Formats: sequence, structure tokens, C-alpha cells
Amino acid sequence: MLLPVIALISAIGAGRRSPPICKRVSCARVVAVAGSPPHEALVVWGVNGPDSTIQRVFTHSQHGHFGIYQGRRAGSEIALRQMSLAPQPDSVVVENLAVIRDRDHFTITSRLSNDRGRTWQALSRWEYRRTS
Repeated sequence: MLLPVIALISAIGAGRRSPPICKRVSCARVVAVAGSPPHEALVVWGVNGPDSTIQRVFTHSQHGHFGIYQGRRAGSEIALRQMSLAPQPDSVVVENLAVIRDRDHFTITSRLSNDRGRTWQALSRWEYRRTS
């Protein structure tokens, strides 16, 4: 089971993943144990079998809104672009870049671009590792 270890600006924490639903959907609740303020997050991962599209739904206690991200795996990386739920300028792009290090470790860096992806500002970085 992969359990997240989080680095959210100044927070660290742990979480638990629920058993997958039909081998296509996985859900995790993540709670920071340190930080100012401590964050909590709910994350749902899904894979569409026919086209291998990966989706991630994410919400956390700092904002309280949902982000829906979609992308595909290319080698050891999955670039998940935020799907627009509300009007925003066309130049704004939010992306979560997941990098799979090995079967027991991966990281997710959340980043923001105000120029259609030419330059990026890192927002947070999450590290996941298998604990059992």
C-alpha cells in the first residue's frame, strides 16, 4: 500500500489509501501532522481503461475547492493538467507533475503558469512512499 509523506511548504504528514474500486479507482485521505496550518486532503485517482487516461480529483483544507486533473503516463512521468471548472484566463495553467521513482516511491509537484506553460512557479511538492 502506498502511503503519502507530504511536503506542503512547511508541512509533513501521512495518509491512508482505501482499497481500489474495481481496480480502476483509488481514494486517499492525507493529514499533515505539522505545518502552519496543518492541511488535510482527499485525493481520488482513476484510470479510464479504453484510452489509459489518468484522472486525479483533489481537494484540501487550505482552499476547500475541487481540482480535477487529467493526463497520461509517459515513461516515469504523468503530467496532469487541471481541467477548467470555472472561467479563468486562457493563459493560466495548473499542472501536477507526478514522477515515479520506483515501485515504492513517487513525487507530485503542483505548479502554476501564467503564460500558457512557458514558465512555471512551484506551489507544493508531495512525496509518497510505500510503508507496508
